[in-house]
Amino acid sequence: MKISCTTAFTPNKKTSETLVIPCYLDKKPAKNYQLAKTGIATIDKYIGTLLSHKEFTGKSQEMLYCFVDGTIPQSILLIGLGEAKSVTAEDLRETGALITKKLRQLKKTALVITNLLLSDEHTVNLVEGVSLANYQTDMFKTSKSRPALLASMIVVTASKNKTLLPQLNRILTLSKHIHQVRDLINMPADNIYPESLAQHA
Repeated sequence: MKISCTTAFTPNKKTSETLVIPCYLDKKPAKNYQLAKTGIATIDKYIGTLLSHKEFTGKSQEMLYCFVDGTIPQSILLIGLGEAKSVTAEDLRETGALITKKLRQLKKTALVITNLLLSDEHTVNLVEGVSLANYQTDMFKTSKSRPALLASMIVVTASKNKTLLPQLNRILTLSKHIHQVRDLINMPADNIYPESLAQHA
């Protein structure tokens, strides 16, 4: 999976990314969903309406998938994080895994994560959960039976951040090696034995 960071996001018809918006329970909509830089100014108003009708609150692991009409219709996944002061790294990893599971069910392969109040630490934890869950044992499956994995991720930040992308790339590298170990674990005994295992060392 490829990852990049940007301070502005413009919807693309060709890639049709799903806009993933992590939402804190205890943040006001006007501040929590500042998405003017995404090129979809109507999203703030739309999310405000959802909140006012209590269709979405931001509770931990609460999820709502919807569409916003525009020049380019945008699919949106709202995901609750709970209270900002009490959310833990493990909570965020579990939430990231839920995002991956949901997008796989929807057969989506590209996502954009944006919440301009999300801290770097919370962003890293969330991306870690997404990347660790972006795995499948497919060595014995035909191409037709393999569900699509996430191929690209864009993280929208409030300002240019030179330190965040290296952290996210490190997470993807670690996840890649963890997936390789899981492949070895899932191999049958006929394929993995001391000599073949040594070749992977």
